This record gives sequence, C-alpha cells and structure tokens, in this order.
Amino acid sequence: MADFEGIANAHYRRGMAIISLICNVQRTSEILERTFRVLNRENIRVQMMSQGASKTNIALIVEDGEAKQALRALHEEFF
Repeated sequence: MADFEGIANAHYRRGMAIISLICNVQRTSEILERTFRVLNRENIRVQMMSQGASKTNIALIVEDGEAKQALRALHEEFF
C-alpha cells in the first residue's frame, strides 16, 4: 500500500472472490441483465464490477462465501 502513497488511496478487503464472464461483445447488455437478474434472485450482492476495454471480459466481485452459489446459478442460466 505504501507504493501508492501520494498517488492514490488504496485499501483492500479479505474474503472476496472474482467471477469472470467472457462474453460476446454484441450481447454484453443482455448478458449483464441476465447475470444481475440471477444474482438478485439468489440474494447475492455484487460488490464491484469491472469491464475490460474490449468488453469481452466482465469481472464481478462477490463475497467469498457466496461464490460457489453464484457460479452454480450462473452456470444453470447460461449453460
């Protein structure tokens, strides 16, 4: 954290998991809508979302204890 001193404030949280969605750029909005509908139904809160510049990778941060449930629900939705 000292490396960021004078540039930015940085902090971290333990117990989080990253779920990465790789998707078709033309369908990003549809995929995000379905993803958040599923996670909402499962009462899983997304703590943060990040999308790469290419829009093919979407990263979601969830509580570590909810990661398996989220993955199962998303897998059922898309596969």
